[in-house]
Amino acid sequence: LARPAARVDGVFVQPSVRKKSLGLDVDFTGLPEGRRIHLSITALRGDSPAASWKETVTVPAAGHDGRATVRGLNLPWADPVLWDLDQPELYTLSVRATAPGLESEHRQRFGFREFWIEGRQFFLNGTVFNFRPSLLDSSHVDPR
Repeated sequence: LARPAARVDGVFVQPSVRKKSLGLDVDFTGLPEGRRIHLSITALRGDSPAASWKETVTVPAAGHDGRATVRGLNLPWADPVLWDLDQPELYTLSVRATAPGLESEHRQRFGFREFWIEGRQFFLNGTVFNFRPSLLDSSHVDPR
């Protein structure tokens, strides 16, 4: 396995149902501080594009591990298909970075969902979610 020295090294995906947006942190390796990078970002549903964005970012100083992380990209997305318990909808996010000396793509699978708590209520994608215990089988129950 070989990878180029200058590359997109990882993507942290942060979907928000409440904000109708997709947040991203993108890790770069092997790039000097201050380099401007053009990003082409596409969310694929199966093999079909569901949404796409273009961004230009500036590489920050690298950390002790050699990675430079661009944090807080916020991409508007008004109508994604939401992941749910009975319908686990998954997307593949393609982040393609280009600049002089850089041609790199990273793919990350994710589900568009958000879970939060308000007072004593739990919410999944804006709907109240009630936890109910259930036993799938009795193999873990002591028969005594």
